[in-house]
Amino acid sequence: MLRHWEATGLLTPAAPVSGRRRYTRDHLIRVVTIIRAKAGGNEPGPDRSPRC
Repeated sequence: MLRHWEATGLLTPAAPVSGRRRYTRDHLIRVVTIIRAKAGGNEPGPDRSPRC
């Protein structure tokens, strides 16, 4: 799911560290925001931020 969100522009790509993606606290906050928006019926798109 994270790679899909990166591909669609909802999430900025994580920095690779030793060949693995390393997500920051800001990434985590963004993921929580996206999940809450989807649960509330708002489907976020690459051109708009989710409403929470």
